[in-house]
Amino acid sequence: MKAPLSKSGKGLRSSWVRIPPPPPVGSAPKAHPPLAGNLTSSAKNINMKNKSLLKTNLYSLIIIFVILLGYFLIPIFKEIARPFFFVLAALGIIFMLLGASLAIISRKEKGALRIFLMVTGISAICPFIFSILHNVFYALAIMFENLKLLFEILHVSSFLISLIVAPIAFIVGAIGGLVLLKHR
Repeated sequence: MKAPLSKSGKGLRSSWVRIPPPPPVGSAPKAHPPLAGNLTSSAKNINMKNKSLLKTNLYSLIIIFVILLGYFLIPIFKEIARPFFFVLAALGIIFMLLGASLAIISRKEKGALRIFLMVTGISAICPFIFSILHNVFYALAIMFENLKLLFEILHVSSFLISLIVAPIAFIVGAIGGLVLLKHR
């Protein structure tokens, strides 16, 4: 085994530890000016884009919600819009996708605004999911007679969540989100 170098480095064989040579003079990386001003302006720009995207998404959801609610609650509107049911179905899908995007975008927010926007986004998705669950549980109640009571309870609760709880949660979340976005 080879012995290491002494402090002077003289008189001993070469070291088993390789010490790299010092870098050439003048090759040190140059210091860049601080980027703090650029970072804050870009952070503000991203924040403004996020706020604009949140507002656009929320306003679009509210407009589609009013159209869908009008279709189901106003009899005259239903008669006029019956030939355009495929447009209404497309609005329902757009409503669900906007709700999902609002729930994803609002994760970056903080405090009560985040909660209201998440409630709005999730409650826009809920009618679609719980309508499907309502039909699945109803079919399972028919198929399995011994578990009929359980599936009856599940399909009724899914129906109530889809038609009553989700729209009320959407209204509460949308109003709270609008108020907090205005005061922000």
